[in-house]
Amino acid sequence: MFCTPPFLHIPMARQVLSAGKHVILEKPLTGYFGDEKAVEVGKTGDRQKMLDEVIQQMDDFKEFLQKCDKQLFYAENYVYAPSVVKSKEMLEKTKSKILLLKAEEAHSGSHAFHAANWKYTGGGALIRQGCHPLSAVLYLKMVENRARGEQFKVASVIGDMGNYHCSTA
Repeated sequence: MFCTPPFLHIPMARQVLSAGKHVILEKPLTGYFGDEKAVEVGKTGDRQKMLDEVIQQMDDFKEFLQKCDKQLFYAENYVYAPSVVKSKEMLEKTKSKILLLKAEEAHSGSHAFHAANWKYTGGGALIRQGCHPLSAVLYLKMVENRARGEQFKVASVIGDMGNYHCSTA
């Protein structure tokens, strides 16, 4: 078992899968990390280029996985939070329809060396922290649809984010 920053997830997963082992990965699978010379990754630059490069990474990794005889598993811990577990149980028993899902993530951040550096995490707060509540609401939508015998597909995700810096001067 390894704990690695996101910029190593796909390269290490490829290596371990190629060595004949199954892999469990936690968030995020990948992101936009810039090139070796990049310093202020994410603060400047062409957003479309960033998205295009991430999509290409994902397409390449998908092709690799389709040829691989080992499995990649994606883990997400928020689906085990008591409130999410309770919501899941209610959806399964009542087969109710979810009318609105809202999620929030707010804390002072990680103490890991790479956490605040886009070059290592592959994105800002949505990638690093917001993916947890986002995955929980998508999971609950999946539970609802399974209970109701329906299918769903994510059409879009809307995020409202803020960035602030506090100084003690």
